[in-house]
Amino acid sequence: MRRLLIALLFLWLLGGALLASAQTIFSIKGTVRDADTKETLIGANVYLKESLNGMSTDINGRFEIKERQGYYILACSFIGYIEFEQAISLNKDLTIDIDLNPSSFMGETVEIVGGRVDQNVRSAEVGLIELPMKRIERLPVLFGEPDILKTIQLLPGIQSGGEGSNSFYVRGGGADQNLILLDDATVYNPSHLFGFFSVFNSDIVNSADILKAGIPAEYGGRMSSVLNITAKEGDLQNYRADIGVGLISARAKIEGFIQKDKSSFILAGRRTYVDVFLKPFSKGTNFEGVGYYFYDLNGKLSFHLSEKDHVFVGGYYGKDVFNFQQKDDVMGVHMYWNNAFASVRWVHFFKPDFYLNTSVIFTDYKFAIDANESVFDMRLFSGVQDWTAKSHLVWQSNTLNKVKMGMDYIFHTFTPSSAMANSNEVGFDLGDPQKMYAHDFSTFIQHEWDPLSWLKILYGVRYNYFAQVGPFTRYQIDDIYNMNNIDSTLYGRESIVSDYHTVDPRINMRFQLDRTKSIKTSYTLNHQSVNLAAMSTSTLPMDVWFPSTELVKPQKSHQFSLGYFQNFMNNTIETSVEAYYKLMDNLIEFQTGANVANALKTNYDWLFTYGKGNSYGIEFFINKTAGKFTGWIGYTLSWTTRNFDDIMNGKTFYARFDRRHDVSILLSYKLNDQWDFSAVWVFASGNASTIPAAFYFMEGRIITEWGDYNAWRMPNYHRLDLSANWNLFEKKHVSGSLNFSVYNTYNRKNPYYISYRASGNLSERKLQISAYQVSIFPIVPSIAFNMKIR
Repeated sequence: MRRLLIALLFLWLLGGALLASAQTIFSIKGTVRDADTKETLIGANVYLKESLNGMSTDINGRFEIKERQGYYILACSFIGYIEFEQAISLNKDLTIDIDLNPSSFMGETVEIVGGRVDQNVRSAEVGLIELPMKRIERLPVLFGEPDILKTIQLLPGIQSGGEGSNSFYVRGGGADQNLILLDDATVYNPSHLFGFFSVFNSDIVNSADILKAGIPAEYGGRMSSVLNITAKEGDLQNYRADIGVGLISARAKIEGFIQKDKSSFILAGRRTYVDVFLKPFSKGTNFEGVGYYFYDLNGKLSFHLSEKDHVFVGGYYGKDVFNFQQKDDVMGVHMYWNNAFASVRWVHFFKPDFYLNTSVIFTDYKFAIDANESVFDMRLFSGVQDWTAKSHLVWQSNTLNKVKMGMDYIFHTFTPSSAMANSNEVGFDLGDPQKMYAHDFSTFIQHEWDPLSWLKILYGVRYNYFAQVGPFTRYQIDDIYNMNNIDSTLYGRESIVSDYHTVDPRINMRFQLDRTKSIKTSYTLNHQSVNLAAMSTSTLPMDVWFPSTELVKPQKSHQFSLGYFQNFMNNTIETSVEAYYKLMDNLIEFQTGANVANALKTNYDWLFTYGKGNSYGIEFFINKTAGKFTGWIGYTLSWTTRNFDDIMNGKTFYARFDRRHDVSILLSYKLNDQWDFSAVWVFASGNASTIPAAFYFMEGRIITEWGDYNAWRMPNYHRLDLSANWNLFEKKHVSGSLNFSVYNTYNRKNPYYISYRASGNLSERKLQISAYQVSIFPIVPSIAFNMKIR
């Protein structure tokens, strides 16, 4: 570790010493915006056609290119927009702001005119994939609702959590090891409807990208990936409205200017109405008394105070509600969970290439369940609340050097589990609500450097300090089965219960072979001090978030990646082959036989056991980005194992989401200005599962003897989805379209879980137990209407 840090310091000093060597070239800088709305475009490709020297616009839509004196064609392209070209004479520093015009209504998702800069070959990032919203909106989806999380599950190295689930697993990591950000705010539960929908309304998303390897030092707190989503800012020129109506939900968005070219707003909302439609049809059926709905609201205000100061105020609130009440009111359940955040971000430009990005964010996630049966009432509650402050400084001295440094601070309040119960107004003592507090501080510095024409290096280091603080009571227990407290230690407010110092070095290197080929490699060390304690493998909101404590050490992972990247046909076909190896330590699982109810009066972390894991594999990716026919093919071959001392006596076993083969094929075709079509086919090896090895009859009861942990495989999963988009009309101020989708076109009965049932008569010793597969989604057609008002 010391040698690696010394090497990183040497590279930093050497890069600084060479800054002066690049001062003889001229610069072209500016901002890329939508020509209609004046919103900045993040991730637009800006480059010089003759040299292919260029970059993608940053989070503020800005770019800067430096090149030798000469005559060039400055080009800019972005999916859904007509390519921009301008001849320039580069004999002095230039400032050129670019307004991109949206392409035709139908062509916006699949047609890109001309070539584009080869960012996937030229950049230093390994495992970075950008997801244009224009493409996501045209994919076949369940119930006609565009979904970012469903789309990223189609990428190599990223596995779905199962049928209908929005959980995803990146290169052998857990669902909690993904850092999911919406406008810099952490999203703890990204799902609606028990995982069938994501919380991200596509109407408000501006850009989305995912990092599955080579994570830069500016990101921390999770081990496997970063999904970074940025919301739109609102139209600075006009007022607009979008309306979408699907089978089970509807959505609406309105945006416009507050002061033209100076400030804007955007508001969007969704709600399901399946509860309203099903209520009259459920009377007299097993579903009578069952109700479910979700809704969410997004909002953002943008203020361009001056050329140097921009302020953004954003917020999100989403809630799921599930109700069940028997006709005779004997038993009822009310369950809800919600995500919420509010943020303020200030961007100050000291110079066009030197700016400060500062955010203050409040995040709140809650889950609660109220149940009643006759005279008995119970309430279970858990949640996590964060206060976050971030400040990042960015300096791009020239095209060859970009420095980013900053500090992040989070104050966490965790409520792992609390319960209340009473009967006939007599309360039961279930212990005081457990709350846990933690300070989470980090600072980082990173440098992106081109020391040679064929070599690019992105390296940095991140320091983390995590401290659990009081008030807190640490109990000592007799054993995990009884969990009786035998002693305790009381910590006062802000007293340090346990703390951890960790250092995460990161490095990415790109070796350019020629204009269309490169080799990239990376090493990252990541620590994670916030954990998700899951009682099951399903996507349930009752799984609880838990901090590192005296017993729970921060999770740690080392990941090594190596990839070969090559583009064809004027950069319109991108290909890559990436291999990776990941080592993980301090992984967390519930101990065998652990009972959460026993922990209500003591410390939750006595229930856990800790272990190691590793994952390795190879990923293949072919992506066609331009023309009437676009799409990608991804294939992953991988192995993922776990080892816990308290599980299977320390024997190594396959992780549940170890899948030997994972294939995804996505195809889109633009027929004409009225019709375009898409198809998605996926295949995945069956999940590892634990099944009974034998059943015994003892004292009139059935006793189950379980087999080895995750030693059996579920049947393979595969599915074909189809969709068609029909543009009904397009007039000056209004346009409308219909989306037709078919989910699981050939009606494959994919496994959701394996269940067991008994038949016969136990008293006569004639009892048979048989296993059967439970599937939840047959073929599901859907239709959605979308209208845009301008």
